[in-house]
Amino acid sequence: IFMFLFIFLLFFISNYYMISPKKMSSEKMMIESEEKHWKW
Repeated sequence: IFMFLFIFLLFFISNYYMISPKKMSSEKMMIESEEKHWKW
């Protein structure tokens, strides 16, 4: 549970700070990592 919250916080912070041309690629990376995480 704590790990899930930690990952969620990282995801939220990264989205908050990644307001830039790199946002699209970073979002794609995040979605891919999220899919892998959910597969586990």
